[in-house]
Amino acid sequence: MIVVSKIEKTCRMCPSQWEGVTEDGRQLYARYRYGHLYVNISKTPTEDTIAPISDGITVFTYDSDDEWDGVMSSEEVATLTSDVITYPEDFV
Repeated sequence: MIVVSKIEKTCRMCPSQWEGVTEDGRQLYARYRYGHLYVNISKTPTEDTIAPISDGITVFTYDSDDEWDGVMSSEEVATLTSDVITYPEDFV
């Protein structure tokens, strides 16, 4: 289980996206665009916020029925990824 210690929604419109840090210091990036949600984390602890995008590991993906959708709430992300990721209480 990936434990996130800090996360914030960095884009409230389309595409919805989040940036955060795991308990062990890896960067997290999540994005929902064109009906596709993916969550990447950096391979190692880092302060480089681009690491999960440029050289990260995809830990979760989801495709909705609406290929044009790009808006998702933090609550939806937490629910969809609950088997893989634990978030801080203030995330939802």
